[in-house]
Formats: sequence, C-alpha cells, structure tokens
Amino acid sequence: MLNLDPKPIIRNAFAVCKNVHQQLKHEGKMKTRTATSLHKELDERVERCEFRLLLADVRYFLELATIFQEVDNFQNDDELISKEEFFAMFPRLVSMGASL
Repeated sequence: MLNLDPKPIIRNAFAVCKNVHQQLKHEGKMKTRTATSLHKELDERVERCEFRLLLADVRYFLELATIFQEVDNFQNDDELISKEEFFAMFPRLVSMGASL
C-alpha cells in the first residue's frame, strides 16, 4: 500500500496551474482583470478556466509520486532511488509507458 501525502502534490499542481495561467495572460492569450485587489485574490484561488489544468496537474504529480514510491519501495524505503532500485524496476517502468 502506498502512503502518499497529497498536500505537496496539490500545492505543486496549483503552482504550475497558476504559472501557466500567468504566462498566458502575459502573452495576451487570455483576458486579464485590472483591479490589483482582485488580482491578489485570484492568485490564491483557482479560476474556472484553470480548474481543468489543475486536475490534470494533480493527476500527473500523483502518478509521478506513485511511481517514485513504487521504485523506492522495491528494496528499501529511504526516499532515495538507488541505481540498483532503478534498474530492478526498469521492466515495470517500461510496462507503465516510460520510453527509456
């Protein structure tokens, strides 16, 4: 059984989502609001147009964390992946779709 703390995963997905949205605003591909108080408030919340990206990012980071834990738990659980653990899990990584 995998033991994942979802907080860092959600935090990272939120940061990526907001960063992508800010880049799109900067490039002029999205409408921007001018009120600075509203801008600050929106930085702490997810807008409707960002929600789908947030969910996709949460799924992506959750899959990465799960794969990392599976590889790490293969021999020992020290939050590090040794060369031996990596090569022992290599066939499993390939079966999961990794092209190495």
